[in-house]
Amino acid sequence: PPMQAIFSTFPLTAQSLLVSALAGAIILPVISVEKLIRNRRRA
Repeated sequence: PPMQAIFSTFPLTAQSLLVSALAGAIILPVISVEKLIRNRRRA
């Protein structure tokens, strides 16, 4: 892809993709629970 040459990027390895997906899978529910708690306190 041409943008990889411009920005000097490279494809992620399978391990890097897995780590990124796991981080998102952990962080997203935590943020959702935090929002739920904040909204319940306001009501």
